[in-house]
Amino acid sequence: ASNTTAVHAPTPSFTSVPATPACGGVNSTYTTQTGEASYAWSVPGTAGTDYTIVSGGIGSTDNTVTLSWITTGSKTVTVNYTDGFGCTGTSAASNTSSVNPSPAAITGASSVCTGSTITLSNTTSGGTWTSSTPAMANVGSTTGVVTGFSPGAPSIIYTLPSGCTASHLVNVYQTPTGISGTFQACEGGAQTLTNGYSGGV
Repeated sequence: ASNTTAVHAPTPSFTSVPATPACGGVNSTYTTQTGEASYAWSVPGTAGTDYTIVSGGIGSTDNTVTLSWITTGSKTVTVNYTDGFGCTGTSAASNTSSVNPSPAAITGASSVCTGSTITLSNTTSGGTWTSSTPAMANVGSTTGVVTGFSPGAPSIIYTLPSGCTASHLVNVYQTPTGISGTFQACEGGAQTLTNGYSGGV
């Protein structure tokens, strides 16, 4: 007599999926169980047109992939695999997320002096402006006007109602103090002027 052992087919699942809704141009990572064989991925659309592969892959040996969606809308990614007993999953792991458009890139200057302002803009309407560090630079929530307060490099963020964002790094520099000294000199003579803030030219 011979003994036969029944082996159950695996149940693939995702151990990591992107938050939903997702944003176009933002990395979305999908990961399933490692150490299996013959991974079979399904990603909607065409690489280079609807998405780009940032890392990992969708080949038969890949258990993880990071995508950047180019197009928006509902995106369903699936994966199945064969386990060490040669059994294929009875059904593929599946994840559906909605991909919203990200705002356009922020345009405007990348530096401001303390006490001065610059104006940033974005061609995507309906967003709100915030600063990562208001103590360094604040920004008008609807105007994009940035005021420098203290030296540093805060990010200015433009957020759409969907939660998708664009950011812009602004370097805040200390405004030098007033120049002191004698502002008159005879022809052929010289005067020395000074400033309390070092490093200037």
